[in-house]
Amino acid sequence: MLFRPSFLARVESGTHIPLIAQIGRATGLVAHAQESVLSYLSRVYGEMREAYRCEYVYKNELLNYLVTSRHTPGSSLVIPELRLSKVRVDLAVVNGTTCAYEIKTAFDSLGRLEVQIDTYLKVFDRVYVVCDAKHLAAVQATLDARAGILTLDTPGEIVTVREHLDNVPNVSAENIFSCMRKPEFLPEIERLFGGIPQVPNTLLYRECRSLFATLAPEIAHASLIRVLKLRYRNVVQRDCSALPSAVRGIFLNLITEQARGRLTRARFETALESRCA
Repeated sequence: MLFRPSFLARVESGTHIPLIAQIGRATGLVAHAQESVLSYLSRVYGEMREAYRCEYVYKNELLNYLVTSRHTPGSSLVIPELRLSKVRVDLAVVNGTTCAYEIKTAFDSLGRLEVQIDTYLKVFDRVYVVCDAKHLAAVQATLDARAGILTLDTPGEIVTVREHLDNVPNVSAENIFSCMRKPEFLPEIERLFGGIPQVPNTLLYRECRSLFATLAPEIAHASLIRVLKLRYRNVVQRDCSALPSAVRGIFLNLITEQARGRLTRARFETALESRCA
């Protein structure tokens, strides 16, 4: 509740104090007099990281790992909950290539993992599963060899169990096309084929998809990179890397507001400086 984007709206409207008091009564983590929202969230996050590793903890620790160890914050775009057909990627990263990360906490089932990873491998170059130690043996035994494996160790650090295999030659142009919106695929069709099919609107999507499906995997994948960078061109990821580690995930989850120019790091930090008691 505290780490959802809706909490920021409550802070900005001044309605967060009763919620924090309620959580304090239920958990024993009572806000101190004049304590800032950031300080309180950091204390709560520390407890969660130790005793309740929910999806936010995994996603936030993965984000911390990505912006400090694996990807360059200034040149990498990290996208949460990116929709692909009937699934959503927990975290996608776009820079010179594409990466997809699927999170499986101790509270999650592995029932859909095969379908999820199969879908990701049709679109992304590098695919990883980030799983709890509880799932590690099962994931290692069944996961497609092209996908890498990361886990959250006892101290709460992301560690690599198995590296990925590069996958661009195997991606599907048709699956990549399904990730694009009409204002995105039309310019790509015109750029790649020299024009847009002159057909009735009811047939336009089908005709564009048929054209795009003829592309080589490498060209289709490069088109996806271009489209996603344009979609999120207003998002400055280094703003995320400069924030306190406990709350980076909240800022990341507000990526839609960032992309539309409605959220800046300064506004976010102002909310974090608010008092919670």
